[in-house]
Amino acid sequence: MAKTNFLNLTNKVLRYINQSEVATVVSPTGHAAIVTDKINEALNTVYTKTNWYSLYTERKFRTSQNVTISVDDYTSTSDTITFTRNGTNTVLTEGVGWTNATDNDTSATALAAAIVTSFGTTVVETEVSNENIIVRNRAEDDVGFTAIATSDSDVYTVALANNHLYDMASDFGRSVALLDSTGNTALAEVSPMAISHVDPDDSQSGNPSSYAAFGNQFRLYPTPSSTLIIFDRYFKIPATLTVDADTIDLPLECEALILKLVESEMAFYNNSSIKGSTLLAHYKLMLDDAIEMNEYILSKQNNIPPRGIGTVYPMIPVMFPSGYPR
Repeated sequence: MAKTNFLNLTNKVLRYINQSEVATVVSPTGHAAIVTDKINEALNTVYTKTNWYSLYTERKFRTSQNVTISVDDYTSTSDTITFTRNGTNTVLTEGVGWTNATDNDTSATALAAAIVTSFGTTVVETEVSNENIIVRNRAEDDVGFTAIATSDSDVYTVALANNHLYDMASDFGRSVALLDSTGNTALAEVSPMAISHVDPDDSQSGNPSSYAAFGNQFRLYPTPSSTLIIFDRYFKIPATLTVDADTIDLPLECEALILKLVESEMAFYNNSSIKGSTLLAHYKLMLDDAIEMNEYILSKQNNIPPRGIGTVYPMIPVMFPSGYPR
């Protein structure tokens, strides 16, 4: 059975509240605008109730090296910096890609901007601190930078450094596990404080055995000393419905839940509290049934947590890094 698209979901609710149907949900007005907003609100509400099986996904990313650059003499005007990435050399030249300014700090900012322009924001990100630049690889499935050189080492200090920070997926919602390059052994999840305690300056390197999640990034410990594949298992965030043909990322059975919750909200909106309460109670009963079915489906799939809201379920017990005080 196919899922109902956003336009038809909207019209179902409009018919229920005795309002005229619409030909499109793009730039809606009146009751249609209210209903489309309520549908997306209900989608997000239902999403938070459990780990829905249809949102489970896997990806892989490569560990890679950062490029570090220090601007030591802003007066230079024609030096070059050569980046080797995935076997291809990219040369940036002063006065062409960027122009040095009146001090090292400003020159570093200009160079960092030129690097992002050259490679693109989906490929690299830069961090500038005074005259120092860190260039991180953002592309998930390539080797990244393998060499860095300059025509004048008195002007620029360049080097490669192992990287311990990696972006989460753009649709990341809740973590299931990070696995090593074999895809069979999970890294232990620990707190960022635990890693900072045993490796405050990020100097330890080797094959990662642990990770910490903070913000929109993973921190691997120890810092990978070579290029590795890391497997990332997670539950994604459902996409917002925006155009007529969009369908929900949640399981098919969640359509009825969303409609029932929206009908309840519209009843309250129209000052029919008794009807709204009745519909809300019905929604809660339907939700319990849907969660039970979801848990059954997940229980049939390996290594996927069948329950919990916003909870991480590592495949092995959470462990602190070696040397962390108990």
